[in-house]
Parts: sequence; structure tokens; C-alpha cells
Amino acid sequence: MVAVPIPDIYTVPQDYQPRRPDPVPDVPPIGYTPAPASERTTQPGPIPFVAPAVSSSPVQTSPSSTEDWSQYLAAGAFLAAGVLLLNGHRRLGIVAAAAGVASVLLKDREDVAALCHQLPGFLSDAQALVGQVEQLFQDGLATINPPRA
Repeated sequence: MVAVPIPDIYTVPQDYQPRRPDPVPDVPPIGYTPAPASERTTQPGPIPFVAPAVSSSPVQTSPSSTEDWSQYLAAGAFLAAGVLLLNGHRRLGIVAAAAGVASVLLKDREDVAALCHQLPGFLSDAQALVGQVEQLFQDGLATINPPRA
């Protein structure tokens, strides 16, 4: 993308002549009848003011899509990361995925903090699972290939 400077003040070129619509003839519309002279006033009257109707009940607003901008940002970043990784741009894909993760972390700080507090438990469970899988493989290999004496 190329940055284009936007001037603070736009000056109209000297030779510019705006198009003006054709003048409207001074003919009253069809069916128009002017008010009698006795009812016409030459003095301008006050402009009537009508107060807007105000309800005393609170306004129910639905959440707008602008409140969910971080979800759209994260989804777009993950989508871009997937496309970049599929096209062979590994570094850019990792950067886009990191941007998506960062936007999720910024939005859901409480959930991320709870996950960080539970992470040691998850790691110990994963380590126990890996130990059980290792034991299964060792037992399976021992039954397939018994040690020779």
C-alpha cells in the first residue's frame, strides 16, 4: 500500500466552473391555489418548535458488530496465517498466527490468566500420559521380542 498525503485544505482550480441546474420557471405547480390576500402576512412569524417525544423507559440496544472487532481481527489473522503457510510463506504465516494469538490474548485476559494457572496441572498430566505410553511400548516390545538367554 502506498501512503498518499491528504491536504488540510483543498483549493479549487481557477478554471473550474461548477455545473448549475437549469433555472426553474416561476410557474406554480398544478392544483396550487394561492391563499387570499387577507390571510397572507408580510411579517415573518416565529418558527414553531415541536419537542421530540422522549420515552421514560431505558433504550434497549443490541450489541453492535464494532464491539467484536478483536474477534474479527483474530479470525482474519488466523485465516491469513493458514493461507500463507499453505502457499509456502512460513515466516509470514507464523507472524500472522502470532498476531492472531496476541489479539485473542488481549481480549480474553481473564481466561488466559486462568489457563496459565492451570498450565502446570496440564503439563504434569501430559507427562504422566507420555510415561504410560512409554511403558505400553516397552511392555509391547517385550512381548513381541522376548529377551534371549
